Amino acid sequence: MSERSVYRHFPDVDALVHAAMNRRIEVVAPLSVLEADPDDPFEVRVRQMSAQRARFYEVALPLRRFT
Repeated sequence: MSERSVYRHFPDVDALVHAAMNRRIEVVAPLSVLEADPDDPFEVRVRQMSAQRARFYEVALPLRRFT
């Protein structure tokens, strides 16, 4: 994509970065809520929370590399 094409949609670099970060927040925010059932056994909750955290970091990592 050319620079000219990008600036048709965004007036400057700050607006582009702001839009990109807002989009990433929309994607990552739902993954930050832990959904472990308190009635499940401890081992099950740990596995669920570990899997959910791993998914969160898989999605969030590209943002960390960007900033």
